[in-house]
Amino acid sequence: MPPSVRTMENGIARMVMDVVGGRFDVDGDTLTRSTRLVEDLHADSLAILELTLALEEAFDIDVASEQVARLRTVQDTIEVVARAIPLSAAHPAAPVGGAYSSTGSLTTRTEHEA
Repeated sequence: MPPSVRTMENGIARMVMDVVGGRFDVDGDTLTRSTRLVEDLHADSLAILELTLALEEAFDIDVASEQVARLRTVQDTIEVVARAIPLSAAHPAAPVGGAYSSTGSLTTRTEHEA
């Protein structure tokens, strides 16, 4: 996995943990990916719905209701958020004179036209 993708995934995980921690009044640094929403954080269905709404707002995403039903752990939550983020958000707009190739690398106009 390229370092930039790994960095992005770690950033998403950190932000998700911060949102989860904020919703359940727990320090995000004490959460782990295996922290269980119901058993460890005592979340009920309303709390999970509120968490989902907070994540949708924080990441500007939409989470399908069937995915909400699958949220069991912080890791599940990270995965749902990561899948909901549009692919275009993973690549910032290409600079003037450049474009992203099908492999995701930046190409210059001359490379793109060739």
